[in-house]
Amino acid sequence: MTGRQRKITAYLYDQQNYVAIQSVADFIGCSEKTVRTELKAINEYIEAHQWGNLVRRPSRGIRFNPSEEKQAQIKEQLFSIEEKNQLSSRKEQISILLRLLLDTKKEWTIKQLSEEFYESQAVIKELLKEGSERLQKYRLSIQLKPNVGVSVIGPETGRRAAMADLVRESLKENHPIKEWFSPFDWEAVNKMIKGLEQQSSFFYTHASRETLLIHILLAVKRIMWKRCVAYPAESIDLKRIEMKKAAQLVKELEAYFQMTWPPAEVYYLSIHLRSARLELPSAEGSNIFEKLQIDPETIRFTHHLIEIVTAVTGHPYDKDSDLFRDTAAHLHSSTARIDHHFSHHNPMASEIRKMYPYLFEMIIEALAELEPAKEWPLEEIAYLTIHFQVSLERSKKTSADYMRVLIVCPMGMGMSRLLQTKLERKFHSLQTVGCTAVKEAERFDEDRIDIIISTVPLQRTDVPIVVVSPFLKQEEQQQIHRMVNTLKNNSHNVLQELISSPAHIHFLQESNHIKAITHLAGFLEETGKVTPAFVESAINREKKSSTFIGGGVAIPHGDPAFIKIPSVAVGIFSDPIDWNGSSAAIVLLLAADLQEGGKVKKLFEEISKLSDSPDRVARIKSLADAEAVFTLF
Repeated sequence: MTGRQRKITAYLYDQQNYVAIQSVADFIGCSEKTVRTELKAINEYIEAHQWGNLVRRPSRGIRFNPSEEKQAQIKEQLFSIEEKNQLSSRKEQISILLRLLLDTKKEWTIKQLSEEFYESQAVIKELLKEGSERLQKYRLSIQLKPNVGVSVIGPETGRRAAMADLVRESLKENHPIKEWFSPFDWEAVNKMIKGLEQQSSFFYTHASRETLLIHILLAVKRIMWKRCVAYPAESIDLKRIEMKKAAQLVKELEAYFQMTWPPAEVYYLSIHLRSARLELPSAEGSNIFEKLQIDPETIRFTHHLIEIVTAVTGHPYDKDSDLFRDTAAHLHSSTARIDHHFSHHNPMASEIRKMYPYLFEMIIEALAELEPAKEWPLEEIAYLTIHFQVSLERSKKTSADYMRVLIVCPMGMGMSRLLQTKLERKFHSLQTVGCTAVKEAERFDEDRIDIIISTVPLQRTDVPIVVVSPFLKQEEQQQIHRMVNTLKNNSHNVLQELISSPAHIHFLQESNHIKAITHLAGFLEETGKVTPAFVESAINREKKSSTFIGGGVAIPHGDPAFIKIPSVAVGIFSDPIDWNGSSAAIVLLLAADLQEGGKVKKLFEEISKLSDSPDRVARIKSLADAEAVFTLF
């Protein structure tokens, strides 16, 4: 419903009686003809939403009879928005405008759009400018041709992606399907997709099935209008399983809609089938690679991704076959979405980043190392984060929140195994990562072990050590208990350690996030913590993807190659600033190697707790004393 239609409906609702068409026209400020045209659209909307009905009486005019059951909903939608703006929101106006331009054969003039929206031509030009910016991600633009009209320029695939997102947006706001498609066609195509699922034994997620439905019904309309996608014949791989599925589905579609699909459209449908996310059965093993025809490149990429995340986190993700299977299957579809510029939908992306910032950043770094040129959407990174987090949770179930222990015993393998057996029987929260002789103990990285239990004194000081006998006497068991409890309750604050002093806390007045990063990086350079190149690397990292993690907190960071002394500079805004579309009040510029392991993992855990504590964030940004703020970290 446009702003003018909403205003007419609200006027009729207020009158609670018959109103002459001329009275409506005078109130709105348009012709009677325009009012009659709008009333047709209003009547369709009212019936579709079951709001009641419009009643016309000769010589009396028109009356809106609202449904008693829908009174609250009608008032909320008509008047809450009107009180705020008198018209629909700017975002809604742009969405309606884009639909008019995309879902049509005609070209609109500025004057026609002005009349349609009941806005001045200057306002329409502003809406067109904002709409063109919104279309950029689809590789589309809005072009104004003198004496011709307004048109959308760009590839057909981009146009369909933009239209599909408008449909999703509409359905999300509980608009009925009939505003876009015939409900009968929707149900018929839905049955075809379900039939395809039954035959292949793979089932799409609810969101993916809806995406396929929208794509197919948009494709039907566009093909009938002779607005088809184009692909070179040599790029169409007829042997792929998705192409066979698409051809099978198209046969049913052609019979139902009485139309012919060009080969390029069949291929485009096959890409959508490949990009659709699947509900994988838990019993499905490695044969999924054959069933989905996952290519060797995706399998190789999955191996390398898991290897890198394993290396930088110290967690044995590479031992989890379920993680490998799920990640490979996800990448099989996600790479198709990325390569073909499909929209990426993950409503939980921001929440996932906020809850698991360390793992999220590790995956960003791993993907950048594997494919520096590819831009991975944050929505896809969030899905990958969940796969790795599920693997981590699985390991916790089997390891009972373990602490990693290295056993050092120079008395031979037999004694070492005896000690290991006693430890694992007495301490279920300990997981042995190795049994070694003294000379081999140094090769174990401190980030991979939490405690060393040795039968001889050692020189190492970087990891807690408990010296015991191979027979593990009662007093030695108590000593281990005390050490484990001490480590678990360790309140060492990594974030405060890296901030190091109140001098690292700055109350900023900068107008944008790039200036904030520059200010904080400049301070770290002046104090000898980083080299001059650090600031540029931090800005470049920010341009790749926002480092805002939610809760008013952003964590920009630069290349560790330019760090001299690990540290954190803090920027605080009493009035939050825009941070790539989000509001940031606390900026933590991290001059730390994100691949260091245990210490950085704890740092991110502390940052996650901060972003998840609105009262703490509010307290920090309300203070004007650096020493007081320092104590809150």
